[in-house]
Amino acid sequence: MSPTATTMSPAVLSWSPYLLYSAVRFRSFSRTLASASSFAAPRRPPRSSRALSVRASSASDPPLEVGVRDSTTVPDRLGDCPFSQRALVTLEEKHLPYDMKPIDLANKPEWFLEISSEGKVPVVKLDAKLVADSDIITQSLEEKYPDPPLATPPEKASVGSKIFSTFIGFLKSKDPNDGREQALLNELTSFDDHLNKNLQDSHNVSSKPLWSHLEKFSLMLQYGVTFAFVEASSAMAVTGENIEEDFMTTLISGGIVATLYVFVFPPIILNWLRLRWYKRKFLETYLQFMFVFIFFPSLMLWAPFVNFRKFPRDPTMKYPWSTPKDDVPLYKSR
Repeated sequence: MSPTATTMSPAVLSWSPYLLYSAVRFRSFSRTLASASSFAAPRRPPRSSRALSVRASSASDPPLEVGVRDSTTVPDRLGDCPFSQRALVTLEEKHLPYDMKPIDLANKPEWFLEISSEGKVPVVKLDAKLVADSDIITQSLEEKYPDPPLATPPEKASVGSKIFSTFIGFLKSKDPNDGREQALLNELTSFDDHLNKNLQDSHNVSSKPLWSHLEKFSLMLQYGVTFAFVEASSAMAVTGENIEEDFMTTLISGGIVATLYVFVFPPIILNWLRLRWYKRKFLETYLQFMFVFIFFPSLMLWAPFVNFRKFPRDPTMKYPWSTPKDDVPLYKSR
């Protein structure tokens, strides 16, 4: 044992673990602040100002100028536009250098309107000519740079084209026996069979921008049933159908809501607040938090108890959450 340790008082020795813990916490907090400052700052400049790596077949080829849709949230970034994404994916897959120029469609610059009379994106400057429309752009790039081939085979051009219209018809259907549900299942089954047979290592440029939307559709299918079940009572209040929920249905619905607010929402809220705190957008954080996590959920929870069928409310109804019976006319003749 060292002499220094023997001369230390028992009080200091008893507090040493807490001092060590405080030092570790302070160091961790300092690292958190450093990471927060680095998170708030852009980690890399937009693609238009970065040095472009020449990956084309000819090193002398200049970068192609590409006008794409600008993001509505982050300046000088690619926005949510599948047509612009399709043009950029084509350039990436063919290893062509390009200079991306994000364009704010809500406030189009004058230089863009001068070169593009229609003001649409994407636009590519190819062989001193402006080429618009993603179909024409991909076709022109395919003709000039055929390697690697990315053209969509003709037999795959119409795959899944009837899914959207069939799905809309199924949503608007009021008769469960009109065959629209089976038609939707047939289209989805046919599309699934096609993917299982043809979706291996090969791909084409027309399908890549759709994967993000397919992922969103998958999430909607997974969680849509949950939200539809929670909002079932709200739908009954709107339609006025006389459907009484039993105790078990109410218990399950309450359990789903409790699970969302106890296990699902807290980590999402904490991570969301952490990102906003790093960016120091306090007013925006407060307004978004109040609307997203308080006002909107409160409206969803209170909606089943509001009688939407009558305004002013029918005085013959005993409770505000009561709905008209099926045999009672909506408006009595005076």
